[in-house]
Order: sequence, then structure tokens, then C-alpha cells
Amino acid sequence: MLDIRLSLLTWKAAFQHIKQWAYQQGFFVRKERSEKVFEYLEKCKNDDLYWSIYKDWDYETNTLTKLFWMNPNQLEAWYQYSDVILNDNTSKTNRYDMSLSFFVAVDNNLKSQIVAQVLMDRETKDAYSWILQCILDTTGLMPKVFVIDADPGMDVAIRLKYSSTFAIHCIWHIGQNLPLRLKSKLGGSFNQFKNDFYECRNSLEQKIFEKLDVFLAIEERNVIDELKEFTTQPIQKIHYNEMELAFSYDAKLLDQSYIIKEDLQDWSFSSDFIEKQETRQIIFQRLLSSCSETTVKCLWEVSYLTSSKVHHLVILLNNGTYKCSCISPATRGIICRYYFSIMLQTPEAQFHIGFLNQRWLISNHSHIKN
Repeated sequence: MLDIRLSLLTWKAAFQHIKQWAYQQGFFVRKERSEKVFEYLEKCKNDDLYWSIYKDWDYETNTLTKLFWMNPNQLEAWYQYSDVILNDNTSKTNRYDMSLSFFVAVDNNLKSQIVAQVLMDRETKDAYSWILQCILDTTGLMPKVFVIDADPGMDVAIRLKYSSTFAIHCIWHIGQNLPLRLKSKLGGSFNQFKNDFYECRNSLEQKIFEKLDVFLAIEERNVIDELKEFTTQPIQKIHYNEMELAFSYDAKLLDQSYIIKEDLQDWSFSSDFIEKQETRQIIFQRLLSSCSETTVKCLWEVSYLTSSKVHHLVILLNNGTYKCSCISPATRGIICRYYFSIMLQTPEAQFHIGFLNQRWLISNHSHIKN
């Protein structure tokens, strides 16, 4: 029973409590509710061994998190037409609030064929990696070309699992995002830009502007290994979540024209920049006032990809540490998503386990004691 008398300090804590209660009450795909579906698939496999079925559980909440299957006809179609595969998801339109991901090939009659499908509770790098591994274990074949909807989690999973596969973003999805992300920034020039874009979109010339994804950048710096060695699993999960959320942000190095420096101890933002950030100007000013020009290496602006109104300021310091206007490093003692997004852009954003509050570290670790 949901205890409405329970005292919770924040809305986030209340939401997590209600979500946990919902899991327990079966509003998500609980094990007993999924038995009929899985029994049906198992019966199909018993009748024909060419069926392929994989499942994944969250044993803490007793819920189904991923369910993958391919039938014999789909398997045969994959063998014939998997040189080019398209992937797209429904947006959690079923009663269990899970995404249904389809893998589609085009046959020799120019007709689309669904060659694999999977239910999943989260669209993350780990979930997509699990799916791609299921496909590889089943078929032994990697597509030559993967057409996706610019999902950053799938981008990373393809690089990790299908290194020889060339991933491209669906032009329809790109076209849908153009007005969303560029119209407000380009203003009156947007229509001309759109015309130019559609004229050159099928050009054979490839522009090299890809950036490293955050997980590869982090793995190269042994961040995940250090988190596993020095922190508990709950703290690791928090940071993995921050890493995944970093995909939704864009980081830009601030030009010095944004900054007014009356003297070494008095830094402030120029008026035209700060007017756009009224809700954060006090935090910005406090961050800047706590630094001097000699201690600051560079300043970064981090904004949400689908909004030009929400910004955070991140200051990289010469001693290798950083400060962020989200104040998570100070209030929560963790490394925030905004810093991880900057790790995408520059090797100057370094990781050190000392960034974390000491309370989150494994207390009996020999290195921590020393």
C-alpha cells in the first residue's frame, strides 16, 4: 500500500517512491504478467528451433526490462537483406510504457520487412548494446549500413558492437529537427539555409565533423574503471546516468567577449548575455567571484540540445578541478552531466576520483585509507 503519510524531502524522492510502489503493484511488466507472452514465444521455439528469444530482468524490481525475438522468416530475411538495416522505435505507446524497437530491411521487391523486434524499458547505450549482441549471436552477420534516427545511445552501441558497420542518420529525422534546433538561431536566414540543405543533402562528399561520444572518451580515460574500483554500485549507477544524460547537451567554449574583467578579482558577464540567463545570473556571478583570472583555464557554456534558453556555466581551473552552476559537485558531491558533456569536446576536462565527495568512496579501500 502507498503510504501517503510518508515524509519525503524533495519531489524527486517522492517520485522515486511512487515509481517503486508502481513497480511493486505491477504497473510495469512484472514477471507474472509477462509469463503468457514468454510462454507463447517459448512454445513457438519448441515448435521451430530457428526462433531466437532473449530476455533481460531487473531482479530488484522483478520486472522485464528487455525482450528480443526473431522468427524463422525474419532470420531468413536477415541473411538475405541485412546489408542495409533501418531502426526506429515507437514512443512507449503500449500499456507497459516500454519502447518497441523495430529493425527493418528492404527486400528485392522494394518492400519493407521487419527482421527483428525488441521491447525495452530504456533507450540507452547499454540497452542498444544488448540488442545488437542478441542479433549478432543469432545471425552472425553485421549490417554494412545502419540507418538510425540520430539516437546517441544507438550511435555508441554500433561503434562498440559493430565496428565495421557504417551508421548514417535518417534524413527524415534530420529534417524534423532542423526547425526545432536552428530556426530560432538563424531567424530570417533559416528558409535559405533549409533550401541549401536539401540541395546538398545527397552529396557524395562526406564532411568530417563527428565528435567522440562521451562513453568512448570516458572509457579511454579509465573513468569507469576508477568508479568501479573506488565507489559503490549505487554511486556508479548515478554517474552512469549522468554520462547518458550528457548526450542531450551541447558544450561550447565561451568567447572572452562574453566576459567583462574590470580587474583580476571582478569578473562578470556582459549585459546582453546575462539578460538571457536571469534565473542563473546570481549563481554565475558567485562562481566567477570565487575565481581569479590566474586560476581559470577556460569557461564553457552547456545548453540543452532542444532549447536555447537553458544554460549552465562550467569553469575549468588550472589545478585540474572544475566548478559548475548546477552546483551538484558541491551539494551532491558527484560529477555532473554538464562536465561529462565537456569531456566530449576537450581533453582539458580531466577526471579524478577526488572530484567525488569522500562519503561516496569505499571506506575500506587501501588507497582511500592512504
